[in-house]
Amino acid sequence: MYEAADLIKDGKDLEILVSSYYQAYDYYVESNLKWIEDKEDLPGKVNILELDVLAKMFSIHSVERTLIECKRGCTYKDIFKFSGVAKLVGANSNVLICQSHDINKLKSVGNRINIQVKTPEDLLATLSDDQQGKLLFFRASNSISNQLFEKETIKSMMATSGKFSVAEQKAYNMIRSYMAELIGKIWREPDLIQQSIQIKDLLDTHSDYVREIARLLQIKPGNKASEFYMKQNMLCRAAGYLVLKVRVSYVICAINCAVDLGNGVLLELDRIQDDSFLNVVDLSRKELATAVKIPQFLQEFIYIFGGIISLLKDVHNIAQYMKMDTLEMKRIIGLLKQLFKLTENKIQWGFVEDMDVLVLKYVPIPIKGLGLINREKLDCSIDGFCFADQWKESLSIYRA
Repeated sequence: MYEAADLIKDGKDLEILVSSYYQAYDYYVESNLKWIEDKEDLPGKVNILELDVLAKMFSIHSVERTLIECKRGCTYKDIFKFSGVAKLVGANSNVLICQSHDINKLKSVGNRINIQVKTPEDLLATLSDDQQGKLLFFRASNSISNQLFEKETIKSMMATSGKFSVAEQKAYNMIRSYMAELIGKIWREPDLIQQSIQIKDLLDTHSDYVREIARLLQIKPGNKASEFYMKQNMLCRAAGYLVLKVRVSYVICAINCAVDLGNGVLLELDRIQDDSFLNVVDLSRKELATAVKIPQFLQEFIYIFGGIISLLKDVHNIAQYMKMDTLEMKRIIGLLKQLFKLTENKIQWGFVEDMDVLVLKYVPIPIKGLGLINREKLDCSIDGFCFADQWKESLSIYRA
């Protein structure tokens, strides 16, 4: 087992480790969250507070939410502040992961105010061998996922290394503003119907987002698919990855609605005007036992296996790793294909299939490359992926 000191050098490392821990326990994780509000009298937004992790456990009976805060050098002030935030968010359980000389006293205080206080060592001690391996896979992918949006990483690959042009700075600001809606507002909306409306508005506002960024940057030619620009430009890559996160959030929201409806919760579906979303809710309700496995599946499929799968050589290996049989995994993929289909014109916006390789759209090539490296660590063949060398080479500028 790895020691916490080997995995944690700073606060960001701690957050990544904790996110990866909950993912290793099959939670669907949202991280790097903020509480953002619009300024009342001036244009712009104000960041009220930051939160580290919201972990969701899906079952046919419920969606249990755990709010997690990570602190190095934690104090009593931190635990009482988190207690106030936890009451505002209203998760089912609240956990403070901290490193402190007063850890036993903090745990005692936490017990009195319904906050579980744990150390990183407490978390690592609970992991099985398989979960340790999964944690390390998620840790590498979460690190790269964060770097895909980091300003300094993006700037290092611009035409003038280390600097943004005026257009590039504008594009970066647009991406950060778009992201602020997802990680600053939408995640905390308690009304699932309103949350779905907010996500749909976000998608409609930027319906061709990657090419919108490409046009701003005057990348030629101007008539290519979004994935072309994601390969060519780091800002377009970040924009595409953000689109994927928003679209996945839309599907997850629909599955959450299906779980609530299946357990007698009344939802005002007539407020929703998007037939595609209603179709996803309906399909999920009909196949709820399969649908509730989709959040975890998508997380492992993207973050561990790069959002790609060889239908000839990969299915058995990935199913075995995810501890399911191949028929079950094929059912999940089949349902996902239906969920990713836009009702009004039958466009399949989730997957593209080429030469028996199924690829989730908008997954950045470094994440694909990491998925291939992970396969090699698991002694799985990567012979079916003709762009394997290119995808793995794209990892060279990132810290895994």
